[in-house]
Amino acid sequence: MSVKDADAWLIASLKSILDQTFQSFEFLIMDDASKDQTPKILKEFQDYDSRIKVYANKSPKGLPSNLNFLIKEARGDYIARMDADDISHKERLETQLTFMKQNKHIDVCFSKVNIILDDGEFLCRKWSPDNIKTALFMLPYINYFVHPTAFVKREVYLEDGLYNENFFKAQDWELWQRILKKNVGFSVVPKVLFDYRLRLDSNSASLSSSSSNGLNYFKAIVLIRNQHKLESIKLISKIPKRMLLRYIFNLFVPQVIFHFAVIINSKFNKNSPANQLLRQDSAV
Repeated sequence: MSVKDADAWLIASLKSILDQTFQSFEFLIMDDASKDQTPKILKEFQDYDSRIKVYANKSPKGLPSNLNFLIKEARGDYIARMDADDISHKERLETQLTFMKQNKHIDVCFSKVNIILDDGEFLCRKWSPDNIKTALFMLPYINYFVHPTAFVKREVYLEDGLYNENFFKAQDWELWQRILKKNVGFSVVPKVLFDYRLRLDSNSASLSSSSSNGLNYFKAIVLIRNQHKLESIKLISKIPKRMLLRYIFNLFVPQVIFHFAVIINSKFNKNSPANQLLRQDSAV
């Protein structure tokens, strides 16, 4: 876990890992120069549980750099990702570990997730392709793998590639595409094991312009994209009038057409979200 100024959600996140049904793990955490109560919370938890080891940066270094450091420090055969504002279900680690041991050809696995909002409100179950081949085919255009659910053989990180530290956003998206070319085996556990907090100011929300048009429009579009259109319609009276036509267009566009449009946009538009996020910025 890498954490920066997340005291509003950190305690629940930490507890969700410490309360796992599988208990034999080390919990490595990097505090990326937090200015809020995060350092105090981390110290209290470290004093309480010897499995926790906290590191701290004097100045912020960013998520990919912190993850790379923690991966190198890790001693286990498997590395599970966790974010400081999310919740792992009690059986998450046990389920993913069992899945990996039963499927020796799989090197990286993820899980299905619920989407929750800043205040913990449940929004919907996140939609993703049931067929792993479809998810991998779409990977250059849409990343359906939820990064903090990643459960990875440590050797994959060390032998096939760590995170590219130039990617402060979409570092996982870039990494998955890179290691996929090395025949690394991907899969998704077909079970909800995680509550994924989608905040308006998060990296994931920034993939879409919907986050800049208010909470209700954002929620409505997220519901549509995740195949919960009827729930989305309940918000129509709260959507800004200037966004109604765009909302209605999104509501009636089939998922397959949306996918086709994203692919075409990515192939021919250098400023598409995928191309912008995955374009390495050597100046960073």
